[in-house]
Amino acid sequence: MTLRVRLSVVFAFVVLAPLVVAAILVGTIVPRTLDNEVMTRLVATRAAAVDAITAACTQARLAAEVLGREATGAGSPAAAVVDVVRRGLGAYAVVADPRGRTEAHAGSLPGTASAPSVAGLGSCGAGRPQPEPGVVSDAVAVRDPAGRILGQAAVGLPIAATLTRLAAGSHVDVTLVAGGRSVASTLPAAAARSIAAVAARAVTDPHPLNIPSGIALGAPANGAVVVVSTSDPSLAGLEAVLWIVVVAGVALAGVIGWQLARLTVRPLAELSDAAARIAGGDLDTRIVVSSRDEVGRLARAFNAMTDDLRGYIGQIESSHGALRQTLDRLGETLSGTLDLDHILSAVLDGAMTMTGAASAAIYLPRTSGEAWLAHRRGLPGRDVPPMLPIPVVDRGGEGEIVVELRSSGAVRGILLLFASPGTGFDQRADFAVRGFAAQAAVAIDNVRLHEEARRLSATDELTGLANFRAFQSTLRHEVDRASRFDRPVALLMLDLDNFKAVNDTFGHLPGDAVLAEVARRISGCVREVDSVARYGGEEFAVILPETEAEGAAVTAARICAAVRDRPIAEEVAVPISVTISIGVAAVPSDAATAEALIGAADRALYEAKHAGRDQWWLATGHSGAAPP
Repeated sequence: MTLRVRLSVVFAFVVLAPLVVAAILVGTIVPRTLDNEVMTRLVATRAAAVDAITAACTQARLAAEVLGREATGAGSPAAAVVDVVRRGLGAYAVVADPRGRTEAHAGSLPGTASAPSVAGLGSCGAGRPQPEPGVVSDAVAVRDPAGRILGQAAVGLPIAATLTRLAAGSHVDVTLVAGGRSVASTLPAAAARSIAAVAARAVTDPHPLNIPSGIALGAPANGAVVVVSTSDPSLAGLEAVLWIVVVAGVALAGVIGWQLARLTVRPLAELSDAAARIAGGDLDTRIVVSSRDEVGRLARAFNAMTDDLRGYIGQIESSHGALRQTLDRLGETLSGTLDLDHILSAVLDGAMTMTGAASAAIYLPRTSGEAWLAHRRGLPGRDVPPMLPIPVVDRGGEGEIVVELRSSGAVRGILLLFASPGTGFDQRADFAVRGFAAQAAVAIDNVRLHEEARRLSATDELTGLANFRAFQSTLRHEVDRASRFDRPVALLMLDLDNFKAVNDTFGHLPGDAVLAEVARRISGCVREVDSVARYGGEEFAVILPETEAEGAAVTAARICAAVRDRPIAEEVAVPISVTISIGVAAVPSDAATAEALIGAADRALYEAKHAGRDQWWLATGHSGAAPP
């Protein structure tokens, strides 16, 4: 048997075998897959419909409770039903007296009576069927503060549109059955009645074998039954199509195999010999192209590949040393520093070196949708935008490479590279810079995470002020500086008066809002050079550089007035009035060290508290009491 015949057989088998296997698999799996796909859609739609109806019942229940409270509150039942419908809590609202007679109603429901009563709406929460078609409703008892029943309140919601939307999205039909009849359905009336009968039988005999194919049942919390149905997929003609495909595949495989063998055998020896010579290192080997068919194109591509390989090897040998040094230096920089400017400079240098770019710029995100120019290199006279959108659009023209620096799925920066005028970038440069972009993004991300961790470690989460640790460090620094240069520094120790009563009366969340607002008022009373910190609990501290005790007392008086004069009303239900007591001490008049200064200011704070609160007190004994 010749090589051509053997290749023909092999090629035919390669084409025919997968075709036969595929036909068998299709004939076996497709029906089952279609059945599974149908059942998956039925089950998914059933779950969505059950959730939608349950949610509608829950919404109706909550809206009815709101209606009941409003009907017994300051307003009348008529105002209450109008308010519930106006606010979108329900499409129809009704209030009845203890005998079930309608007192007030508002809104309307598609397909229902003009003004259904409470009994006419039903109650999905109580398991009573919904008499009105296409409606989910619930009713609650209206009680006075003593618990006596004053009547009933009910709210109705249309459900037909929700079922239609679910059915359209999954190409199935949905029917809601309650009390043995169809309440809402995407089927015609006759088909909906048949589905309701099927659901009634399935409820009494729920064995899976007794439920017809193409139907899925589900029961929401209100006792109704959701029926999701579809017609069985048609497989008519599938077997005949499969036989036609197999027969045609056999004929086609024979023809293709013979032609491929004829076109392939002749140049195989030449290709094999040339490949062996190239593998031995002879990159000057050339293959004689004797045809214009696929094998001839393969020979030309082989020659072109050899030429490119020879050029690549020359370029690699000439630039390998310099590139390795650049990457080593860049890797050390990216992994060994937490200075953002240093990182950005290294990223630009590395990207320009590995791509041969003439100029570059790097952008960092400042807002959710924009990145602003942060660093540039070699860009005099070039029109570089001050910001770029995230993601980048309408960029990357000839002679440009635009790369997003991504880490953990987020954009950490945008790298913009420009080639020299009249030149461009090749695919190797684009591939190299995109691989490098991942390392650069991780390095920038590490710096940002480090900066954020450092900021959080020195910041109080509730007030945004410096925390106790940062306060101690700042105070020691300022006291040391004051001692070294013989300059004053003052400290205010502040404590909210009777703050425990605020928490006990209004709760801890309003208490936290009070602390945050007091922190803002304190910050608004000091200079930019001053430092405000949360000392702990309801205590604060203010460091006043270049300030003696008398000047600090002026600031203390201003803070007392700012806290006292205006009740705190933001983020609290009832305005809360608070006052603050302040102790004042200074270096060098009252103490020589940071610890002694804290002690002196703390004792002065105690004196202010003892003297009646809402005032400031100097460590020397002078005070500034609140106005009567």
